[in-house]
Amino acid sequence: MNAAAVQGCHIEAVRRRTPSAHSRLTLLMLMAGMLFECIHASATPGWHWNTPTPTPYTLRHVAQTGDSGAIAVGDHNTLLSTRDNGATWTTSEAPLVTSEGAFSIVRVGGDGEAFALGGYPFGSIHSPEGYIAQTIDAGRTWTSMASFPGLFLFDISIGQGGAMSAVGFDETTLEAVILHTDDGIDWTTRTLGFTGFATSVRIMGGTTVVAAFNVITGTGSVLRSVDGGKSWNETSLGDQILTRLAFRDELHVSSLASAEALTRPRMAAPYGTSRQPEAR
Repeated sequence: MNAAAVQGCHIEAVRRRTPSAHSRLTLLMLMAGMLFECIHASATPGWHWNTPTPTPYTLRHVAQTGDSGAIAVGDHNTLLSTRDNGATWTTSEAPLVTSEGAFSIVRVGGDGEAFALGGYPFGSIHSPEGYIAQTIDAGRTWTSMASFPGLFLFDISIGQGGAMSAVGFDETTLEAVILHTDDGIDWTTRTLGFTGFATSVRIMGGTTVVAAFNVITGTGSVLRSVDGGKSWNETSLGDQILTRLAFRDELHVSSLASAEALTRPRMAAPYGTSRQPEAR
C-alpha cells in the first residue's frame, strides 16, 4: 500500500474516533493561545497611536473600506469604523446576544459591503456559536447574516457573485470544518476529515485554499479544492500551526505559521494527498 493510501486510512480512522479528554484539552489550549495572544505594542517611526484609544477592548483585525475609511473589530462585540483616515472612530451596535461576543476578522466586499466573523469565546455563559455580521454602509450599521451553533469560526473569504466560505472547528467533534454559500442565505457545512481546526481560507477564482492543523498528527497543512470543497488535495508543511494565507495568483500562495516561519509552496494541481470531506 502506498503512503497516500496509508495516510488516507489513518485519516478515516481519526475522523470517526471519539475525541479523548486529552485531545480536547490539547485543542482548547492551542486555540486559546492562537486566539488570545496579546503582543506589547510600541510605536514605530512613521506610525503613531491614537490618544485616547477608540475603545478599551482588544482589537483583532482591521480592513480598509476606501481611500479614507476602515473597519476595526475586536472583543466585547467591538465594531468600529472611520471615514477620516483614523482621526476619529465611531462605535456601531453589534447584533450579538450578550457582551461576551467577540469579532476576530472583517472582510470587505464592494459598494460599502463588509462581513465581520466572530462568536462567543471559550468560557462564555453563551453556548459556543460562530457568527457572521454584515454591513452594507461601510460599518455604520450591522445586521446578523448567519449563525452556527457549536462551531468556532476563524476566517471568512468572499468570492464572486455572493459566494463565501468560512472555516473553523466543531466544538463537539473537534473536527476541522468549512462552510460555504453561493447566495449568502443557504450554507453547507463539511468536515475536512480530521481532528483539528482550519484557521484561514481564501477563494481565488475557481480555487479554494484552506490552512489547517491536525491535532492528532501535530502537522499543519494547506488544502486546495477546485470543485467548491467537494474534494481536496492536501500538502503537509510539518509541525507548524498555519494562521493566514495570501495569494499572488491561483497557483502561488503564502502561508504564515505560528512559529513565525513563512512558507511559499507553489500550488499547481494536482498535488498532495486526495481527501473527500463529509457533508452535513
